[in-house]
Amino acid sequence: SIGAGAFQGCSSLKRIDIPASVTNIMYAALDTHSDLKVVVADLTAWCNISTDWEDEYSDIFGTATPHLYYNQGGAIGLLTAFSIPSDVTQIRYQAFSKFSDIQRIILPSSITSIQPEGLPQKALIVVPDGERTRFTSMLGSSYRIYENSELKYVNKMYYQVDETNLTATILDYSQEDYTNEQTITTGNKTYTVTAIGNRAFMNHPEMEDFKVPSTVTSIGDYAFQGCTLTSIVIPIES
Repeated sequence: SIGAGAFQGCSSLKRIDIPASVTNIMYAALDTHSDLKVVVADLTAWCNISTDWEDEYSDIFGTATPHLYYNQGGAIGLLTAFSIPSDVTQIRYQAFSKFSDIQRIILPSSITSIQPEGLPQKALIVVPDGERTRFTSMLGSSYRIYENSELKYVNKMYYQVDETNLTATILDYSQEDYTNEQTITTGNKTYTVTAIGNRAFMNHPEMEDFKVPSTVTSIGDYAFQGCTLTSIVIPIES
């Protein structure tokens, strides 16, 4: 167990490795007031760490800015897009919600419970086919939840495609050099890019210039929130 306020205010602390043997983290335990690299070696154990989340002072990170890293055999990598292990049945309070780097999380069918603030709202949540309703009931309608078969991954970007109208909506972005594709081709089909989805480019500070594809007719809620854009070109409707 890591007790309440254990590392609170330790602004010089830049990295903490959480072993699988830690089963409980109390409020403000990791509130270092600074950037903090949180390194885990067992995602299943991390999902199951318990907190005192029902307490009004339950925030374990406080004013810290945490970044989640995975230790795989000594190789440390920042987690931005990953799958939750298939043996996980619950995701605890603040397991992932405070990590602003996370862009996509793929959830398994085994999950039966997600506590408040278990997942980050800006992330793309991918669930098994036929399970969107069940996961929406756990998370709420404010999350971007898509079934696996709805998504296409083309040129390091996720799209939701409409098979009837052969159109595509940009959902997520994972590269610095974005190209404003008007069409995408996958599975021997070509789709016209007609929309930028909700929160598609949210919190991407590396993005400075953006040209909206001329085929796009709608831009979703908070699509560019948190970006450091200096220039954006929206095509004139012909």
